[in-house]
Amino acid sequence: QSQSWNYRIYAGPKDLDILVLDEPALGQVTDGDLSWFSGIGKLLLGVLRTLEKVTGNFGWAIILMTFCIRALLFPLNRRSQTSMARYQSKMKRVQPKIDAIKKKYANDRAELNKAQQKLMQEEGIFPPLGGCLPIFIQMPIFFGLFSALRTSFDLRQAPFMGYIQDLSRPDALLPWDAGFSLPMVGEIVSFNLLPIIMVIMWVLQQATMPKPADEQAARMQRMMMFMPVMFTFFFLFFPSGLVLYWLVSNVVTLIQQTLIYKALEKKGLHSK
Repeated sequence: QSQSWNYRIYAGPKDLDILVLDEPALGQVTDGDLSWFSGIGKLLLGVLRTLEKVTGNFGWAIILMTFCIRALLFPLNRRSQTSMARYQSKMKRVQPKIDAIKKKYANDRAELNKAQQKLMQEEGIFPPLGGCLPIFIQMPIFFGLFSALRTSFDLRQAPFMGYIQDLSRPDALLPWDAGFSLPMVGEIVSFNLLPIIMVIMWVLQQATMPKPADEQAARMQRMMMFMPVMFTFFFLFFPSGLVLYWLVSNVVTLIQQTLIYKALEKKGLHSK
């Protein structure tokens, strides 16, 4: 026997307005692409589209959106830095007592920890819980934007300026005819400038942070200095629009930190 079926096929961009206009349930297509970050991803895409209408360029729209995000996070970042500066100031004040305790209990780790905890309680010194809060808040924004740029057609072949003519792909300042592979990284087919500039600004941002008074925090800060270098290899494959966001975010954060530290210096809570 013979049988026939009729299908309606749509071949085009995943424009949420077009899909939902035909069938509201088709909105789940973009939700599935954005995965866990569908809510924040759709919000960021809406903001980007609005800013693109104002600037006429998605690259400048990303930069303007980054300024808005950093402005919203500035009060939280300032409060976090102030709390950390007060904690470091107290730690410097009691450092001689801590050194004396370490000398006294050099061969007894358990008593050393117990004496240090007792000293901290007596002096009212507790590590600020919100020290990493700005980073944790920014990470969903980063992953939401990553999902949005990876799945949205808006930035496909969308130019920014100069040699960056497609914000959905790596910037590729110097493409190579024959790429080379790195273990656990993948094939490198071009020299991408934006990730290099981003890492430099990230390292500068880390370098401006105050030096911790306690040894454990100082060791952790030294380890954090290697994070930008490690992330370089991941950002080589990211869309240039996403790297542009992270680069501008680091620049704005560096400026904000400088202003915050100058204000803390006037209060005697920060020293270079």
